[in-house]
Amino acid sequence: MSCAAVTWNAAFCAWGCDGMIGAAIVAVLVTMVLALIRAFEGPSAYDRMLAANLFGTKTVLLIALGGHALSWHSFLDIALLYALVNFAGTIAVMRFFEYSDLTRDQGDDGSRS
Repeated sequence: MSCAAVTWNAAFCAWGCDGMIGAAIVAVLVTMVLALIRAFEGPSAYDRMLAANLFGTKTVLLIALGGHALSWHSFLDIALLYALVNFAGTIAVMRFFEYSDLTRDQGDDGSRS
């Protein structure tokens, strides 16, 4: 392989990789908008919470893709930290929904009606 072919290959890969990352970022942004629509229009609280969790997961993907595209050194650390916060927040809100349903269904004496 000649040196010119190697240089052309590297340039094409750099352009192609940037184009693919850009397309992936656009796709993630579109799915984030769809998740927001589901979060605001969801028929139940569980659908809304699932959409909020999906939005958080897509945010992690967006951080990872954007960090790679911008050549950040610690983008994976930030993405993993955000994923942990998203997971803990989802569990906390789901526990809140679980226990708020129990207290609403109980009567004055603590028994279920």
